[in-house]
Amino acid sequence: MPSPPRDRFTLIDLPAEKRRTRFARDVMAGLSASPKTLPCCYFYDRLGSRLFEAICELPEYYLTRAETAILQARASEIAALFSGPIDLIELGSGSAVKTRLLIEALFETADCSLRYVPIDICRTVLEETARDFLPFFSDLEILAIAAGVESWCCGSGPTSATCNETRQRSSWGRFAPPSHLKIAC
Repeated sequence: MPSPPRDRFTLIDLPAEKRRTRFARDVMAGLSASPKTLPCCYFYDRLGSRLFEAICELPEYYLTRAETAILQARASEIAALFSGPIDLIELGSGSAVKTRLLIEALFETADCSLRYVPIDICRTVLEETARDFLPFFSDLEILAIAAGVESWCCGSGPTSATCNETRQRSSWGRFAPPSHLKIAC
């Protein structure tokens, strides 16, 4: 599979050694705890991400379909609210199927430059999204960040003069109540 074009795609990730160190620390802490736990980020490799996408298709999991329907109906209205250079930041982007609707509307409605900043724990999914999006959106720049959403909430993400964050409610369930409050405010 070819890599996404480097002139419009940048991937920020922790070095492999730091990822291994963090994994060892998290496993040791989680398996020493009562009850035993492991952070969900370790389940979201390519296969785990595909499994989550399949779960989103189940009849019982209506949130993704509801969000998609809202964006299909209102993406142009949402896009019309923005102007100037836009950084569209998505926490827990996954395959970015819903966000694609908003990006399409932004290019159709807003006369501005657009940088998409997907933040996801699966590096492979970020690269696949870039490979899908970049040929379709010739003016799109992607700054992908391979990190847990918690990293963003702690203030380690990029900043700019115009920063617009998308946060679909279907990913809120991964956070303990104090994190919900930080994100929702």
